[in-house]
Amino acid sequence: MGDFRHKTLWSLVALVLTAGVLTTCGDKSDDERADEAVEWLLGYRSTDKVARTWRITSVRRGKQHAVVMDVNIPEPPAQVRRMKQLSRMQQYEILQLICPRRAVFHDILAKGQKLWINLNGQGGNIISGSCKRDWQRRD
Repeated sequence: MGDFRHKTLWSLVALVLTAGVLTTCGDKSDDERADEAVEWLLGYRSTDKVARTWRITSVRRGKQHAVVMDVNIPEPPAQVRRMKQLSRMQQYEILQLICPRRAVFHDILAKGQKLWINLNGQGGNIISGSCKRDWQRRD
């Protein structure tokens, strides 16, 4: 009887270990997800009419597994001046125009990871912030 319990216990331990290994095999680290997101963003272009004229100048992995994208608004200078006069909330909503809306992009990032945008114009930074994870909007 003791031998049966011993075999059952070891079988149960083996089953739990196997299940644990199988569930972690397919998981990507946050660094791997960030690198994949960087690759995806290198070929990205916004479908927004205004944001299509902006230039993505850099995409990289940032601190705490975030993905950082630098965006430059090249022309016209009057547009940048008007943006700088807006409230921070209005600037933040404008920043959202460059954010990817495709669910496929958001599936790359882990739940806690962020895409951080630095929106720049002539004279420096206009606003920096993270993209909303809006699952309803898609390109």
